[in-house]
Amino acid sequence: MQETSPESQETLRESRVATFPVSLIVIDGRRTVRARTVAKLLHAPGFSLLAAVDAVAGVPALSPTLFRGAPIVALLDISVADPDCLAGCNALRATLPQLRIIITGMTVMHEDVAAYVHAGATGFIMQSASPSQFVETVRHVANDEPSLPRALTMSLFSQIRSHAAPVAGLSPADQARLTKRERQIIGLLREGMSNKEIADRLYIAVHTVKRHVHNILEKLSLHSRLEVAAHARTPGERP
Repeated sequence: MQETSPESQETLRESRVATFPVSLIVIDGRRTVRARTVAKLLHAPGFSLLAAVDAVAGVPALSPTLFRGAPIVALLDISVADPDCLAGCNALRATLPQLRIIITGMTVMHEDVAAYVHAGATGFIMQSASPSQFVETVRHVANDEPSLPRALTMSLFSQIRSHAAPVAGLSPADQARLTKRERQIIGLLREGMSNKEIADRLYIAVHTVKRHVHNILEKLSLHSRLEVAAHARTPGERP
């Protein structure tokens, strides 16, 4: 069986992504890198350049009617000395909510991935990526499909797991029904804390604790805080 070359594999991956007109905005403070990014993309059929600017503030005002035609994708570079690219991403999304945003850069700090997703980014790509990888990423994002390099995927999952703070003894289905704060309170109920003690520990009002406990009971179909504590015990743990 004939092996496929890396170049052919890239062409095959690109062909699997729907080809349709895409308008581009490239934001990078370095003129040469900005030109290189534009060159990587404009070789692909159907791509057109709306603007190439050195900062978010330079993005032109766009009429909402533009978004009824070709998707508009902005590539925002974060590897240069912009002190607050995250704020820039937020500003782009607030000003142009229909805009699809891809974060580019030499490196993307792993701890920043989730923050940029919350700010509205739906794609990430390294500046070292090949032209085919750039094109594939832009087309996925233009088609409302998030795109994340493999190197950052595990980072994002790790962050989600760390923020989830699972409670031992609860099933995955139960974990999914509960907020992070509700899981914290279940952990403290297991320690036998009163509402007042929980409020003091978490620096929240007692009535807020009562509301959370009520929501926990509703979500887990239980009737008392003692049942919550028992429900969350690990197998074999003695009451």
